Amino acid sequence: MKPDLTTTVMNRQYGTKAKHCGSVVREFSSGDAVNTRDYRANSEKWANGRIHSQTGPLSYKVDVGGTLWRRHVDQIVRTSENQPSHPTGTVTSDVPVTYDIPLVPSSRVSDTVSEAKSPVPSVTEPRRNPPRNRKKPDRLNL
Repeated sequence: MKPDLTTTVMNRQYGTKAKHCGSVVREFSSGDAVNTRDYRANSEKWANGRIHSQTGPLSYKVDVGGTLWRRHVDQIVRTSENQPSHPTGTVTSDVPVTYDIPLVPSSRVSDTVSEAKSPVPSVTEPRRNPPRNRKKPDRLNL
């Protein structure tokens, strides 16, 4: 008796489809707090907003600061009310970063510069390709 190939193929295809699409259902209802992708120049990547309405099977209108943006489900992330607009976890800090770098006296700086200018023999590697044979252009001599 031969194995049933069609059922085996269908089961494998169904399993692959389930793994590819994932089990996460991304559906939003009107009024949900979300972060949406912001494509404007000189702005953060994500903006806080609320779902206004659904415009298609995978697209929604999002109210961001009084402006309605149409976004795909891939460009929307569910968030809580008090969460900042950084869904990926990359938070930028407004506190300046300071480093403790010891100051070097100017006399020592000139010494290190002169040490750096010491002649280093340059090593030229052999050509990997043969040199190009250049011919003069054949011009029309009238």
